[in-house]
Amino acid sequence: MVRHCNNLSYRINGLVQVEYRASDTISLTAIETTHSNLLYPALHSQTFGKPLREPLVGVTALIDLKPVGLILCELDDSGTARIFCWNVLPQYRKKGVGHRLLSRLEQMFLANGIRMLSLSIRSDLASFQAVKAILIPQGWSCSEILRLYKVTKSSYRKPLWFDRVPLRNGYSLFPWHELRPTEKAQIVARQQVDNWFPSELNPFQEESTIEWSNSLGLRYQDEVIGWMITHRVAAGVTQYTVLFVAAEHRPRATGIALIAESVRRHLAAGGSRAIFQVRSDNQLFLRFVERRFNSILSSTAKRMQFNKEL
Repeated sequence: MVRHCNNLSYRINGLVQVEYRASDTISLTAIETTHSNLLYPALHSQTFGKPLREPLVGVTALIDLKPVGLILCELDDSGTARIFCWNVLPQYRKKGVGHRLLSRLEQMFLANGIRMLSLSIRSDLASFQAVKAILIPQGWSCSEILRLYKVTKSSYRKPLWFDRVPLRNGYSLFPWHELRPTEKAQIVARQQVDNWFPSELNPFQEESTIEWSNSLGLRYQDEVIGWMITHRVAAGVTQYTVLFVAAEHRPRATGIALIAESVRRHLAAGGSRAIFQVRSDNQLFLRFVERRFNSILSSTAKRMQFNKEL
């Protein structure tokens, strides 16, 4: 836990005094109330749709006690501080406020033994180049971690291969809301023993926003061995969040059948926009997307990650 939160102040152009207040006891509810003009509109995209680990750590820049800049991060179990918001009001940009927010944060972490900082940002955002110009000269590394895709109703044309992926004997699809309590318990128990899926492919994450109309499970005989879980992340926008099939069943095109049926149900329910992402190190699935979905994608972007060891 960070325990080094004294305040500092600087002047802009020798006239306007800016105070920098650091804290390690920030709640998201409080910051949404007092700093709503500095939080990103689509905060879920920065947190990957997952709840933040509170309390948060951050620094606020104030002029006459009014917030004009903000940097916020959460700490994970490994001791890495992940920045998910770094913003300055337009009229105070290019005046050193953003630099000092970051510098103050680094000083606070150095004093408390936290050695790793990370920040991720989409490559198609207008602020990407500005962030890159600040971080790279200060020793941050940069790499691609995700490929992001968007499909709109106007860009969608059903791929011909959608009708060519029937499930083999013994396999069946079912609406995820029909998952039996005993099956959920079996999934959890197997995970505890075998760790059979990565944590980011947990089908039970963010259950309050699951899009039930096209979230599906996959059974082999009477055992759940896969799932496609989607979430409603904004009005009219469905995020295809989790696609997983147990390793021993993947060679049978079961994952493709899950995708096809989920998309069919999405369209039948009147869905208009969809987004999904693929890890950049998943080259096999990236090639599949580029080959099979290229004609229906409305836009593509990359999520870049900056890291710095203090």
